[in-house]
Amino acid sequence: MKKIELNLDYPKVLADRTNEVHLAVGMEAQKLKAKERGPVAFCVCLDRSGSMQGEKFEYAKQACMGVVESLQGDDLFSLVTFDNDSEVVIPLGKIKSKSETIEQIRKMEVQGMTNLSGGWQDARAQLRKAEPNLLRRMLLLSDGMTNRGEVDHEELIKMARAGLMEDEVRTTCLGFGDHYNEDLLKDMAAHGTGNFYDVDVAGKLPAVFAAELDSALHIAVKKLRMRFRPSKRCKEWKFLGALPTDDLGDGWHEFMAGDMGSEETRACALRMLLEPMSKKGKVLELKFIYDLVTEEGTREVVEEKKVKVEVTSNKDEVTINLAALKVTSAQRSADVIRQAIDLMDEGRDQDALNLMEEMVNEFKALNQPELVSDAIGALEGTIKKIRDGWSRVRGRKFASYGASSFSKMSSKEVWSVNERDMSMPSFKQSSLKDFGYKGSDDEL
Repeated sequence: MKKIELNLDYPKVLADRTNEVHLAVGMEAQKLKAKERGPVAFCVCLDRSGSMQGEKFEYAKQACMGVVESLQGDDLFSLVTFDNDSEVVIPLGKIKSKSETIEQIRKMEVQGMTNLSGGWQDARAQLRKAEPNLLRRMLLLSDGMTNRGEVDHEELIKMARAGLMEDEVRTTCLGFGDHYNEDLLKDMAAHGTGNFYDVDVAGKLPAVFAAELDSALHIAVKKLRMRFRPSKRCKEWKFLGALPTDDLGDGWHEFMAGDMGSEETRACALRMLLEPMSKKGKVLELKFIYDLVTEEGTREVVEEKKVKVEVTSNKDEVTINLAALKVTSAQRSADVIRQAIDLMDEGRDQDALNLMEEMVNEFKALNQPELVSDAIGALEGTIKKIRDGWSRVRGRKFASYGASSFSKMSSKEVWSVNERDMSMPSFKQSSLKDFGYKGSDDEL
């Protein structure tokens, strides 16, 4: 890892009173020095149910063919499709003839219902065949609700988690159209440490496939885990990254951040409510555990950090740390958007609007527009969707994608939504237009 930075939004708090602070964690992966990348195992798990009929499926096949064209000789590729059942169309292996493989993809047709679990399990079985040192990446594309095989949300999430923990299969989910289950797909991606894309038009599919393949080819840090243990001074805590967090015992908690690409930056935040303190003290311990990719191979690295808070009786000395603000504001906005989604699901539209508008006003009052612009943009974009007609304008999918992206705060995860509704946040390096998408705003 090139750099790990820790910043409290309030490194000095008032003595002898309860205080709320937020910790911003910033991480940056090193630049890969190797001139040639190693091979990867890449499996596309494709929904070919009847609702994919027409332009959708043609673009999906075009995207698969683009992946085949981009693979190198040592890469492994597999294609699994699912409808009523699942089928291994192309078993995992090196592609001997790209033209024959492309022709095989071109001939595929749609039919039946949506057995997502069966497709995912077959795709996992294919990736399991790859050598242990190869990166195993699955791209799951679906346009509908699962209605065959395992359909329980929690069981499907456990399935993705087990694939990661047992076979190191990373699951990226691509929700396509107006009828997919965004909660399920974003949760499967989070538990599988993959990416989550919201795609509203078929023309974006080839660019998403290209972006996902690119992200799998330049991994600099593997299996990043962040462990943290709040001290007894911390009476409450909340991890704002919305990633799966495991209780390890003895006060330690861990979340899986997954892999990081060459020079990728990531960020997360933790909210802590501190007991009254009379003197400076430790409030948190952290450990960052990961496999570092080098020219000689990979080696495990453990970095340990401690977070301390200073105490003062002079309220004028309690000032916000601007170095933390960009991360903490973005992470807090994502947390509030998730709360607003829950309120909207309960039919409490005005409560959702009030919650987000209060946070917008709080951020604007800081008079730091450059540091809070990402957070305000996400909140105001979601507010606009609600006012324009939440269901009609795909508001829930838009909000879920935005909250997921802001929670992860990855510079390498490509921005896939309409930039007319929400500008690409400053922590992102690219949108789908950087991977060949040429659609106009009218098409988005």
